[in-house]
Parts: sequence; structure tokens; C-alpha cells
Amino acid sequence: MVVVVEVVVVKVVVVVVVVVVVMIVVVEVVVVVVVVVIVAVVIFDVVIVVVVVVVVVVVVVVVVVVVVVVVVAVVVYQNLTGSSGTFQSPNYPSSYYNRAHCVWIIRSPPGTRIRLTFSRFSLERSLLCLNDYVAVRNGATGSSSSLGKFCGSGSIAPVTSSSNVMYIEFRSNTRTTSTGFRAQWTTTRPCVYTVSGSSGTIQSPNYPRNYPNNAQCTWRITSPSGTRVVLRFSAFNVQSARGCPNDRLSIYNGRSQYSPRLGGICGRGTPPTYTATGNSMFLYFHVCFRSVKSRGSIFRRRSSRSSSSSRSSSSSSVVVVVVVVVAVVVVEVVVLLEVVLLKVVVLVVVVVVVVVVVVVVLVVEVVVVVVVVVVVVVVVVVVVVVCH
Repeated sequence: MVVVVEVVVVKVVVVVVVVVVVMIVVVEVVVVVVVVVIVAVVIFDVVIVVVVVVVVVVVVVVVVVVVVVVVVAVVVYQNLTGSSGTFQSPNYPSSYYNRAHCVWIIRSPPGTRIRLTFSRFSLERSLLCLNDYVAVRNGATGSSSSLGKFCGSGSIAPVTSSSNVMYIEFRSNTRTTSTGFRAQWTTTRPCVYTVSGSSGTIQSPNYPRNYPNNAQCTWRITSPSGTRVVLRFSAFNVQSARGCPNDRLSIYNGRSQYSPRLGGICGRGTPPTYTATGNSMFLYFHVCFRSVKSRGSIFRRRSSRSSSSSRSSSSSSVVVVVVVVVAVVVVEVVVLLEVVLLKVVVLVVVVVVVVVVVVVVLVVEVVVVVVVVVVVVVVVVVVVVVCH
């Protein structure tokens, strides 16, 4: 009889424990499902907002790129070859475009130099040519040494390269335009001379007119064996500067510029006589580039104001449209950010509620387990006492 009672008590205890555990598991599953559903809904909404924001940003970027492409004018890149030729600014002789960027690379036959002359020149005037300008470089790239940077209106002195390659770049900004320029190039042989004999006369290029900018000329003078070379000047007029860092004539006591130097001269007046110690003397005439002469710096506007003003008004309209679009996009982004912030706050609240619920469930589970254990212990004790 005692054994039967003990078995029944044990069965009852097992059933109670199983029921309690099942109830706890069911409650946990329900809580987890509810939490998952709430979090999924909140996250799904946030993802949608993020996707909308990304789409709007992409659309705005595309619109801005299209506007920039529409605003930017034609870009010209040309390779020019041969002994001579001409080129001009876009739309010449009418006004060139705003935001124009043109590059010409001239290549003449090997062993020659390029001489660039502007027959017409009219660009926007600016300090240091920071706005519209033409830049000429002594090489094939935009990083080659500069031969000059030009703007304004008037005559431009010819520019000569030291090799058979010249790089010309033209840029304009978004404001004033003018008729632009027309340029010609020709080729010249290097300014290298060899003079021999008991006497002779030499002169600078173009004498008695102005010598060209960027000239590099050499003379190798050789007299009969057993004699000495004596150099006397009948006229001399070279750009004057202290120390002669720019235009200058260098005189060497020998057959090359690596021979001992007798002197370097510039300025006006008659220089002293130079005498070599032998029958050879070498002369090197170096001319730096000089900017547009003052008598040619006449800055003026052409009569093509109507086309320029129409382009200015169209540019202003485009700017207004871009500003409006940007403002609308900023407002929409702010609204979307507010929605996202609200969703984040809701998500935080949900997480806090979930944490509280889980803690409450755990406390209830602990209380239930304690109660079940106490009941089981009490039942066992009662059964044992009664049976004995």
C-alpha cells in the first residue's frame, strides 16, 4: 500500500513539473514570436526608408551630372603636324563658348623649331590671366615648361619653341566671352651658326628689328691657326636687368659653352672688346619669354553682346533650376531623416519593452519553478509522514 501511494505521488509530481515546463516553453515561444514580428516590421520600414533615400540621392546625382554635362561647353583636343598650319578658338570669329577647354599639340619635322604667331587675339581681361587664357608650353604636355600665358586683346609677340613640339591650351570660364583668336605656326631651323675666317660680321635674329622671344642662338667663331679671335660691337640693345638673368649674350673662350666664360652682357650701349686666348670663341644668345607689350594691351569688348547675354541668361536659368532642385531634395531628405529618426526611436522603445518582458518572464519562470519545487517537497513529506 505504501509503495502504491509513493508511486502515485511521484507520478503526480512528474505531471505537474512537465505541465509547468511546457507552459514556460509556450510562453517563451509566444514572446519570441511577438518580438520577432515587431522587430521585423520596424526594421522592414526602416529599410524601405533607407532605400528611398538612396534612390533619391542617386536621382539627384544623375540630375546634377546631366546639368553639368549640359552646362559644360565643347572640349577640343587636336594633334597638328607639318611644317605650317593654322588653328583658332571655337566658334571664331564669333564669341567662343563658356567653359571651353581646348588643347592643340603641334609636332613639326625633327630638327626644326615651331614659331607661333597670333594674327587675331581677343580674350577676357583678368589679373594674371586667371579667367580666360591661352597657355603655350615648350613640350608635349601640360606640365612642360611655360612659354607664356596670354589674355586680353591686342598684338602678341611670336613665340618660338626650343624643340619640334609645342603645347597650346585654351580655357574660358562661365562669365565674359570675346571673339577669341586665330593662330598660325611655321617651322624654323635652329639658330646655330659656324663662322670662320680672318674677319666677319654676325648679328642677332631679325636685326635691326626686335629679336624674337625665346630665341636660342649660338655662334662658333674660328680664326686661322696661330691667331686670336677679337670681338668688337658696333651696336648692342638687349633687355636690361641686374645680373642679366633674362636676355643675355654669353661669351666663352673656346669652342663651346663649356669653355671658360669671358663674360655675360645685356642692356644698352657699346660693350667692351673681348679677346680670346686662342683662335676659337663661342657666343650664346639666350632670350627668355616676355609678355605682351604695353602698346598692344588694348582691352576691349566686341559687338557680340546679344549672344553673350543670351548664354549668360540661359546659364542663370540653369543655375536657378539647379538651386530649386537642390532645395527640394534637401527638404525631402530632412523629412526622410525625421521619419528614420522616428523609426529608430520606435525600435529602441520596442527593444526596451522586449527586454522588460523577457526579464518578467524569467522572473515568473523562477517563481513558478520555486513554487513547484516547494509543492513537490511538501507533498513528499506529507506522504511519507502519513505512510509511516
